[in-house]
Amino acid sequence: MNIGIDIGGTHTRIATGNLGKVDKKFDFPTLEFKETLREIVSRVREVAGDQKAQVGVAIPGPIETKTGLLRALPNLPTWRDQPLREILSQELDLEVKVEHDASLAALAESLYGSGKEKDPVLYYTVSTGIGTGLVAGGQIYKGVYNPEGGQQIVTGVNKNLEKLSSGTGLKELYGKDPAEIVGTPDWDKVLERLARGITNSIVHFSPEVVIIGGGLTTNKEAFFEPLVEKIRDFLTIYPLPLIAIPALGADSTLVGAVELASQDS
Repeated sequence: MNIGIDIGGTHTRIATGNLGKVDKKFDFPTLEFKETLREIVSRVREVAGDQKAQVGVAIPGPIETKTGLLRALPNLPTWRDQPLREILSQELDLEVKVEHDASLAALAESLYGSGKEKDPVLYYTVSTGIGTGLVAGGQIYKGVYNPEGGQQIVTGVNKNLEKLSSGTGLKELYGKDPAEIVGTPDWDKVLERLARGITNSIVHFSPEVVIIGGGLTTNKEAFFEPLVEKIRDFLTIYPLPLIAIPALGADSTLVGAVELASQDS
């Protein structure tokens, strides 16, 4: 049995699945580390029962590749420096693998979704935070920690893309839910900042496709058309790559976590 866990900035989801399909089992709030860990362990035991299982976990922030330690997770401060894989493996007595969430979304879309037969595949998630993942030659690019395109500086000192264009960032900037500023001049600024960040990633990695998902993209008419036009204006060195929505929808990361569980170590 393959079990995927998608730990998000606000919610955690657990599902079983295989080959691009998932059967959702549980969805609960992501809280501080110990409390959420207890919930995860309880739910995974319930799903696995007496069956042999492998577990794949998606984390919304950098993981130190050599040690497996979680690093600074912007939206989950109590998770920092936790050896999550070792803790879960011990608690569950199961094989557990942990990977960067946007990287797993990129992997899932490259295998089963909008990035199928495309290479490289760049994935952007624009949600509670902003994350990026890259799959090249069929493999996740890890680096020393993981790509974190949301942390790139797009304007001013310490003004990164996540602070200026994520759901959390917009609430802090404007004191409103993102949906309340759609169609306003502030929304146009949000899209311009996103376009700058995505263009930066395009010229760095030269992907064949850029897949953009996440909660802030749900109003497709207000999001994608103006965003793509801004990227087109910024991108002058070569043609605009394919910009796509995730074929797996909101399940891209969860499918990726299940895929991670299924892979040989």
